[in-house]
Amino acid sequence: MSVPTIFFKSLLKTLAGQFIDQKLEHAECIGDDFGTQINQNAKLFFSIVIIEEDLPHDLAAVGVLVDNRASAFNRTGYTFFIFIDTSKKHKAITDDLRTVFEKMVLSHETCHFVFYYELFCLLGADLTSTVYTEFQNIVSGKLKAAITKEMNITNETVFEEHKYGEFIRNFWEYPNSHYDKKKLTDHDYNKSNLIFFGYLTQK
Repeated sequence: MSVPTIFFKSLLKTLAGQFIDQKLEHAECIGDDFGTQINQNAKLFFSIVIIEEDLPHDLAAVGVLVDNRASAFNRTGYTFFIFIDTSKKHKAITDDLRTVFEKMVLSHETCHFVFYYELFCLLGADLTSTVYTEFQNIVSGKLKAAITKEMNITNETVFEEHKYGEFIRNFWEYPNSHYDKKKLTDHDYNKSNLIFFGYLTQK
């Protein structure tokens, strides 16, 4: 299955409005913020949070999918955290370039969320414990080993990291396998990345 990119326009608008337009250090998309196109159960199953902080080493961005059952959140489902580096280690980055970089990260990480969303829909898009378990097993078990080489953590959390040079060099060229190692969906993630970035730069 492949979900049209228009389905994710509202979440981009929500996150970009808070993080880029209002310059907040924390932004979130939850519930109705996802817009009318997103499956109602998915609005209960997922939330997205952007946090800006000084990341270690040369990390530009980190995507972290957290099972809410293993966190302090008092709800079920998953929260997708997007950590964006404050660029304190790159003093030469101007405000204008900073905004472009933020839009690049947001469009790319949204593609990762598209995979999680499509997987949820593929499994039935309901809130039963069976779907919850199947989703958790795929993203935290089989997929984690393919996505992440940097660390081996609990089954409740999935990390994907990008360093500055690698991210900027490969931004337009990440293959679909970067997002979906097991080819569980037939979405063209690279094409969606272009559309998402185009939408954000036109705002």
